[in-house]
Amino acid sequence: MSIKLCGKPTKSGSSCGYRLGDGRECPHHSGDGSAAKRFQMKGALASQEAQTIPDLTVDLTSEEGIALTLQGLSEKAARIKNVNLRRIAEIRQCCNTAVSLRQAAATRELNQSLLRLEHGARAVAVLQQMKAADRILKPLPGTPRKLEANGD
Repeated sequence: MSIKLCGKPTKSGSSCGYRLGDGRECPHHSGDGSAAKRFQMKGALASQEAQTIPDLTVDLTSEEGIALTLQGLSEKAARIKNVNLRRIAEIRQCCNTAVSLRQAAATRELNQSLLRLEHGARAVAVLQQMKAADRILKPLPGTPRKLEANGD
């Protein structure tokens, strides 16, 4: 089985030389300009994909892992000349989402701790004091209670 080549002239005057399969036409010289444009776009995307960041370890399970992922991403992106910016933006957005989820989990855990420690309105007052970053926490009025270790 021999490989057929497209022999139509290019803009520079030389023959095209595109390898043709059985019953296939050269996408550059098929007569349909939109097919040639789609073929070129496909090649451009493949070229961009070739410029993705190699061997990047993504760890979204801890703060340290997220920080290392972002550090590796920025270092490798700085070294690659034509890096795929969409892929970098996607990884960065995943890191941002992971941070938001971890913050929500920490807030949920804080709320549960406050509800175990202080029931009802006192818990709300403590939470409001903790959210007010510009103020120093003040002790709440009332008698202090002893915390009992219940195995939590």
